[in-house]
Amino acid sequence: MIHNVTIRFSLKSVAAVAVLLALMWAALGLPHLLVEVFVACVIASALLPGVRYLEGRYHWPRRVAAIAMFSCVAGVALLLGLLVLPSLVEQLGSLVTALPEANAKLLGQYTALRGHGGAWRYLPPASKVMSEGSHQVSAMLGQGLGFARQTLTAVSALAIVLVLSFFLLFDGQHLRKGGLAMVPPRYRAIVDQQIDPVAMKLGCYVQGTMISIGSFILFQGIALTLVGLPLALGVAVIAGLLELIPLLGTAVGVSLGVVLGATVSGRMAFTVLAIFVVGRLIQDNLINPYVFSKSLELPPTMVILALLLGAELMGLEGALIAVPLLATVQVLVQNLYMEPLAQTEQALPDEMPHLSVTFIPEDVQLPEPQDRP
Repeated sequence: MIHNVTIRFSLKSVAAVAVLLALMWAALGLPHLLVEVFVACVIASALLPGVRYLEGRYHWPRRVAAIAMFSCVAGVALLLGLLVLPSLVEQLGSLVTALPEANAKLLGQYTALRGHGGAWRYLPPASKVMSEGSHQVSAMLGQGLGFARQTLTAVSALAIVLVLSFFLLFDGQHLRKGGLAMVPPRYRAIVDQQIDPVAMKLGCYVQGTMISIGSFILFQGIALTLVGLPLALGVAVIAGLLELIPLLGTAVGVSLGVVLGATVSGRMAFTVLAIFVVGRLIQDNLINPYVFSKSLELPPTMVILALLLGAELMGLEGALIAVPLLATVQVLVQNLYMEPLAQTEQALPDEMPHLSVTFIPEDVQLPEPQDRP
């Protein structure tokens, strides 16, 4: 017996499947694009409070307020670049020029340390250290072309991110309505309620990060300059900018500062190490708790795990977006799971009815139930 089966596809279902497949392809094949979009959302969230302030206080149109905010940020960045960049370029050029002399000083101090005897004599010979160092330098130079390509890619990606963040602010309301229109109606209100808390969390994260990085660069630059470290401003700026990825800036700054300090004296190297330790303690115990008190409430363990997972999955880009992505997940879990769960527990009565079970021997005769009138 033959049965005829008719399968009908609606245009809406086909469109939904096509969109889902496109999103899956983008997630698997274009992870860099997803990172750029997320970073653009983070930057737009940081500028959103200023745009809303201009809208509410001075009744500026949304697009005019967005242009004004971007102009202010670009002006401040340009001013800082004009003030810091010439000195930074000069110091980096001096670093390249002084590399041979610094290398000779380090080898001389290493040989003298090894010649003191005792446990120091077990250090490898200076020739072996030089050979290994030359091998590493050759490998790094061999990757120069790839590094140049990565630099150009990073510059182009930054331009794309800035353009995306501008249009997110410039036409954010229409984009929001268009995005919500693609959400099923019964979930539309729930999704809409999550946009502002997530944007606020991301904005607070960016603002706090900028304040933290600025204070870190200021402290390290002043302290390292006062003790007489060569290229103090360059070391402070590099370490501060790398603080975008927590823990990386301190590690690179300590390594670079101690190496430069060792070219002067052993005491300078230990002084630089002490400055970074003191700066890290001040940053972690005084500045960051105050700055992030209204933004992130993430345990340090979760931050470290997120950094490791992001770096393992997507490298440097994954480590860069790990913390703001974790903050976003925290907001969604808090709003969609923790708060409804707490409300459900409060709605339950204090004393729940329970079932009582009594075991009765077989030889015990139970009275017959009485019929009620």
